[in-house]
Amino acid sequence: MLERVKRHGLIPTALAVGSATFLSDVPEFWPLGQEIGIAVMGLGYSYIAAHIFNWLVVERPRAEEYRAHYRASVLSLHRLATVPPIMIYAVFAESGMAQNKWEADSPEEIADALKRIDWGYFDVHSHDLFASMRRAIEQHREAYKAVIPFLSKFEPRVSAAIARLDSAGIHEYLRDVEAAPRFMTDAGNQIFLARKLFEYQHLGDELRNALGDSRFMPGRQQSPK
Repeated sequence: MLERVKRHGLIPTALAVGSATFLSDVPEFWPLGQEIGIAVMGLGYSYIAAHIFNWLVVERPRAEEYRAHYRASVLSLHRLATVPPIMIYAVFAESGMAQNKWEADSPEEIADALKRIDWGYFDVHSHDLFASMRRAIEQHREAYKAVIPFLSKFEPRVSAAIARLDSAGIHEYLRDVEAAPRFMTDAGNQIFLARKLFEYQHLGDELRNALGDSRFMPGRQQSPK
């Protein structure tokens, strides 16, 4: 509430109204001083009253609606936002480069990890990396399906982040890999996958930041680190 008062300049307005009220009983120092003071008081009172009315009738009910929608979908939002780091973790764990690493510094780091993976026995249906990725994508699909009814009920920044995450190129690329499993044995395709994963990671960060900045979320989003 205090942030709102500061943001909309209600404190200076209240001071101006108070000063005009106090000076209304003081003899005029210049012509039309009283008339100007009355005008200032009228405008100031109207401005403050309008903000109070807007807060009571519009913003307060809308805030309660936001909180209700976030409470109803908080688990699905959390699951959706944590899919990218789960996929990054799977790459580094399978490559043997690092354990408990949930975030890549660059696409090149992911590409280097992919190069270290033994693709000689590659089978998209049994390979540990793609088994983990399939589970992560399934988590994404289930979580996205659960939040679809609320997409227009979230704050615009959150809704936009969810839409971008769901339209990420990694989904289509993994479908292509499932259709042609030997696709991933090519170094160029591994680099392309690394770029898609890094993009997906960035979009996941956007969603977690949007949720973390929302004052309507029942809790802050935590990375699975």
